[in-house]
Order: sequence, then C-alpha cells, then structure tokens
Amino acid sequence: MGISLAIAINHNMILVDSPDAYYSYIPEDCRSDRIRSTTRECFFAPISECTTIEGLNVTGSHMAQPDFTVFQGTNFDRNTVPDIWIQRLRSNLAEQNIEPSLPYIKKWWRTQSAIYLSRLSDWSLAKIRQRRVQKNLHEVRRGSWSAGRFTISKEDLNQDLSAGYRSLPSQAINWHIRRGDKDLGKYLYTTIRPTLYSADPIEMTLAPFDKFARTSDKLIAENPLSMNHIFYVTSDSLSIIQRAADLVSKYQPLNTTSDTGIMLITSSTERYEGADKPDWTKTKEGMKRLFIDWWVSIFMSLECNSWLGTRGSNWGSLIDELRCGWVDKCTHQFVEIGEEDTWADYGW
Repeated sequence: MGISLAIAINHNMILVDSPDAYYSYIPEDCRSDRIRSTTRECFFAPISECTTIEGLNVTGSHMAQPDFTVFQGTNFDRNTVPDIWIQRLRSNLAEQNIEPSLPYIKKWWRTQSAIYLSRLSDWSLAKIRQRRVQKNLHEVRRGSWSAGRFTISKEDLNQDLSAGYRSLPSQAINWHIRRGDKDLGKYLYTTIRPTLYSADPIEMTLAPFDKFARTSDKLIAENPLSMNHIFYVTSDSLSIIQRAADLVSKYQPLNTTSDTGIMLITSSTERYEGADKPDWTKTKEGMKRLFIDWWVSIFMSLECNSWLGTRGSNWGSLIDELRCGWVDKCTHQFVEIGEEDTWADYGW
C-alpha cells in the first residue's frame, strides 16, 4: 500500500481503494454518512478526500490494485519513494552531513506511509477501545519470590477499572512472535504440491521462541534499573501464547538486583493456526473480530516501552513504525530477532 501511495504521489494521482477490495466483508454495523464501498473504507480513515466511488470519476485518479503487480499506465517499482519526500529527508539530514542510503530512505518512507495509511476510523477506534477494557480478556500471570518460596498467581488485567483505564506496566517488554502464513514455503509444500514447492520459508525465517527469552534475559541483565521480567506476548499462533504462559512456571531468576520475579500478560483474542484460514474468518463477523482483536494487540504493544520482534512481517514492522509516530517512543529499544536480510527490502 505504501508503494502504491508513493507511485500515486510521483504521478500526481489520487489514490483510492480498488472497488473489489473485500467489499463483501463490510460489517453490518459499520455505517456513516460517508459512502463506504470497501472494507478498508470502513476500518480505516480515508486515504484522500475521495471515496472509491468518487475517485473513479475524477480525471487523474488511480486505484490501488489488490496485488500491486500492475499499476495502470505506470512503471511498477517496489523501491519507489516519492521524490518530494526524498528531498525532504535529505534536507533534514543535511545539517548532520549525512547522505541517506537507499535502504534507509525506503525504511523511512515505509514508516511515514504506515503512520498515515494506518489511521483508523472512528468506528474502529470505538470497537478497539471497547474490546481493550473487556473483562477476562487479558490475563496476568505472576511468579514471585516470598520467604524463599516461588509462588504463581493469575489475575484479570481489567479486573478493577474503577480508577479508569489500566495500562500495562511501564517496564513491559513486548514480544511479537509471528507465525501463520510467514512460513509460507512449508505450508505450500505440505498442503498444495510438494513437487512444485520447497519446504523452505518464502517470506521470512521464523524466529525460534527461545531466542525471544534469551534476548530478553540479556537486555534485562544489561539494563537492571530500567527493565524487568515483565512481558506482553502477542502472536497470531495460539500455541505460542500457550508456550509463553508456561514461562512463568519454568522461570529461572537472574543474578541481578532488579530481579523480583516475572509477570507475563497475554490476550485471549481471536487467532488461528497456519496459513489455511478457517471458514469463520471469511465472514463479515469473523473478519471484524480478527481486525479488532489484532489492532487491540498492536495498541497494547505500543503501551510497552521495549520491543522484540521481526520486521520481516508487516505486524512486526508496524509496531516498530507506529511507536515512532503514534506514540513518542522512537528512541526506545526495538530489537530485531529475525535475520536482517529478511526485512531490509520488505515493501508493503
């Protein structure tokens, strides 16, 4: 989508959604005085002042193609960044005598476009807010030392909202562990045509779960005054969430002054295993549930102050980018857990 926006800006075009982009999934309760003909127009704030229907009748307008492989009448280039934005970036860095590299320019533009294109509609924000404070959705597991004994307890993050909104602890570290269709090679190999596809991942190499734990231990040991074993774990995989929950019972203390135990927060939001979407996700209600729950996870991830993730997935990259635009946490730590070469040329 960011590539489409870049091409549209360079060609002085108006970018609108394709009229056949998931139009059938518009939730029944998503209505307003603005005509919404695509799902994106329901979930997100408008790309421009034109709706899809209006934009198709404007000279010089252009539709974003769902697969982005054909851009009507223009040369498609995944490396496209708007010329005017490149000039602005170079101007900003000129005082530091820095000439930005192409990978930096691309990452910078992806961040700018993600911050803009991800703006949510009032309808979505209301649904996300309602879901965020729902009872028995976000579980807190604690493991603490008392009188030489290690005790485990559970509680509902939203069990007491009498004082208003309960945010995550200030020292919380977010782990976003991507699975699902990112292991696309294995999925194609095992479910479609083993003779045609390799069993190797196509989009990114999945980061081992244990690497998140090891990296967190190292960070906490190096930053004893600002970090502790407080984790908010998000994933599109239920098995990952279940494995994370087991960390509390298997917790081994570090020899640091800040080590007082472990707190792990997870959300019982909608998710499914693997790249083969179940039928319930293909309905209006199912798509709405997935959308709201995934964005609840992103908003809660932004409540954290440090992040471990893989930029080779859009969700991992979005967390990295929105922390610099939606919240003022760009100087906080984001640790890349995946392989560096799996995200440097990643478009969206």
